[in-house]
Amino acid sequence: MNKNSDQPKKLAGEIAHKLRAPLTAINGYAQLLDTKFPDKSRPEARWTKEILRECDRLTRMITEITEKYSA
Repeated sequence: MNKNSDQPKKLAGEIAHKLRAPLTAINGYAQLLDTKFPDKSRPEARWTKEILRECDRLTRMITEITEKYSA
């Protein structure tokens, strides 16, 4: 493989790594908050669930990007 064909793969890997670190922290804090709101009807509990859903969505997107460029 030549250098130019490796650049998208390398860039995708670097971007994925830089996005996963803060996303992991956000997800961890949201999971912690989720345990603090046993009453799931409270607005805070709904907001926390939304954060967790969006973290999952972003994780899937990052995985798709890395898989696409690692092939």
